[in-house]
Amino acid sequence: MSVADYDRAPMKVETPFYRNLLEKKFASKVAHNPRYSLRAFAKSLNVQPGTLSQILSGKRQVSVKIARRFFTALSLSPSEQMQFLHSIAETKKQLGHVRMNPELKKILSKPMRPDPFDVKIEMFSVISEWYHTAITQMTYLPDFKPDAKWIAEELEITPTEAHLALTRLLDLDILEEKDGKIVMTHRWIDLLDKQSTSAAQKRRQKQILEKSYTALENIPISERNHSGITLPIEMSKIPEAKKMIQEFMWDLTQFLSSGKRESVYELTVNLFPLQRRKP
Repeated sequence: MSVADYDRAPMKVETPFYRNLLEKKFASKVAHNPRYSLRAFAKSLNVQPGTLSQILSGKRQVSVKIARRFFTALSLSPSEQMQFLHSIAETKKQLGHVRMNPELKKILSKPMRPDPFDVKIEMFSVISEWYHTAITQMTYLPDFKPDAKWIAEELEITPTEAHLALTRLLDLDILEEKDGKIVMTHRWIDLLDKQSTSAAQKRRQKQILEKSYTALENIPISERNHSGITLPIEMSKIPEAKKMIQEFMWDLTQFLSSGKRESVYELTVNLFPLQRRKP
């Protein structure tokens, strides 16, 4: 069965993110194997074929319980999971559903993240030096100047590094010239491959940790925060803890960037073992 074989109901609302994502995943499977069926896709998602068909046609809404099955089966990132649940909640709201899962109500009360600029690992390796993302966020500052010398002085890098970084970001369409200004095409950059850590990612994290150490030594405590807690944990809670960290960082990002944007900061939250890894 192909994507076109669904028994579609008349559209009441714009096709939500969760249906678009499921259709895209199914279409990708079919592209690699034309004989791949909706039944096989349903089995991989741990739902009945009829249930999946109704979800894709818009005849049936997705419960939070079923959504979490999809998250596991499709290995969705925390941001994708949040978009998935937000689109479910929005659809229920548009269809006039009065009763709604408390988790969905909570999600609706928060502003939704704008679509990220998804980059592949190969592209990320080109812009992995820490100052690339710093430059993208500096474009939101009222005094930003798309001048290599000015950027270099602000970030304490060389004019050559600033010039090359600005050129790369423009060439990759992460930045664009609009109405005589350099602006971001998206709010933030997100890495497509969430299941592995590349050398480029590790390099950037090391650079950020080094910048953090420099700030610890040179920036007044009134303008920074370095704190940590040492605690014993249950290892099975790590996936949920990572999700909670992502949600916290998004909420804090909204709080910090909702007013006047005066300076670019780096927000990091680290969770890692102090004991040696057991074999």
